[in-house]
Amino acid sequence: MKKVILIDSMHLGSRCYFAYKNLMTEEGEPSGVIHGFLSNILSLTRKFEHCSMVFCWDQGDSWRKKLFPTVYKVNRGTWDNKDIVLNQLSTVKRDFLDVMGFKSVQVESVEADDCISLVTSGLLDKGAEVLIYSGDRDFHQLISDRVKIIRPTKQGSVLVDEEVIRKEYSVGPKDWVKLRSLWGDASDGLKGVDGIGPKTAAGLIALGLDPSKEELTKAEHANLLRLRMDKVRTHWSSVHLNYRLSLLPKTVEEIAIDQEQKLELERQVKRAVVSPKRGTENGSLFVANLARYELASVFDNRRKFWDIP
Repeated sequence: MKKVILIDSMHLGSRCYFAYKNLMTEEGEPSGVIHGFLSNILSLTRKFEHCSMVFCWDQGDSWRKKLFPTVYKVNRGTWDNKDIVLNQLSTVKRDFLDVMGFKSVQVESVEADDCISLVTSGLLDKGAEVLIYSGDRDFHQLISDRVKIIRPTKQGSVLVDEEVIRKEYSVGPKDWVKLRSLWGDASDGLKGVDGIGPKTAAGLIALGLDPSKEELTKAEHANLLRLRMDKVRTHWSSVHLNYRLSLLPKTVEEIAIDQEQKLELERQVKRAVVSPKRGTENGSLFVANLARYELASVFDNRRKFWDIP
């Protein structure tokens, strides 16, 4: 059974920026994101041998943000040097990943989370195992017997499976979106119900509370009254909206983008699923680009790059 690592590229790039933000070429050109990104690829190769890699990217304003501009990620601040990160990520993709023949999925208004979810669904249909490299908790909902998360930490990466999720949150992956709907997530601008933490949310879910439903059932109303959870009842529309915004798509049709974008997304996802292995590489250009960004001494003698499937 083939195993594929899906990279949340923006998440990795942001981590590399803060870890290596002072690294520059002799000409004063920032290169920390490039250095860190390539270093992480090599580290993943050593830890997870014989795995193909597919890189998924954010592109432009999310379709969720366009639908719900006053809610989705409304509290997320902007980086002072975000353009520096985006420029280096563009360099990573153009001058290194594309040159090495890696597959990428990147379409306007589509988040990397959506791309990863779609590619995961396709790979599972093909009988593959999937490892998702990201610290984003949104991906907890995708975990199964054949899908695990590689969670980066300062001490190294940690493999997250269903057992870890149940231990941390008292719910399984299938109920993760329900828990997030009640608890909220400040990073995405999803306001939870005041006074509801993960333990309380898990307890309500165990009693049958289902945020996927637009309206509460009579039984759910009765349980909330009995538990004196009036805030849940009065804020149910927000809880349900949190659910809608948190749920990752399984098909392209679930994403609110135009038909041309859907066709392009479908094409890229299919390409990554059918053949996640690297295509034709341009070794001489790759080495030249390493020299251009003064990384040849770091990477040129580490032939692991050519061993990545």
